[in-house]
Amino acid sequence: DIRFAREGYDAVKTDTLARLADEAPTALAGQDVVERMALDTNDGFKFYRADGSWLLIRFSGTEALLRVYVEARSPDDVESLLAEGRRLAGAA
Repeated sequence: DIRFAREGYDAVKTDTLARLADEAPTALAGQDVVERMALDTNDGFKFYRADGSWLLIRFSGTEALLRVYVEARSPDDVESLLAEGRRLAGAA
């Protein structure tokens, strides 16, 4: 989880979501992104890599925080994708 100050959180959320929509990554941790999916809740994105692993970035609906979820084939890939998620969120 990446926590933000409550003051200014809405602007951070809006700016980050717009940036991810307009400038979606084409690769994550050295692998091509093969699909980007906007969440039905309009509060994040899920990025799929060629090997089936994924990174999900989602803003909380109740707290001033952003959550980064990952599924990957190895612990090293998990750590690499989590680092990419923090970087994409501007928290690296």
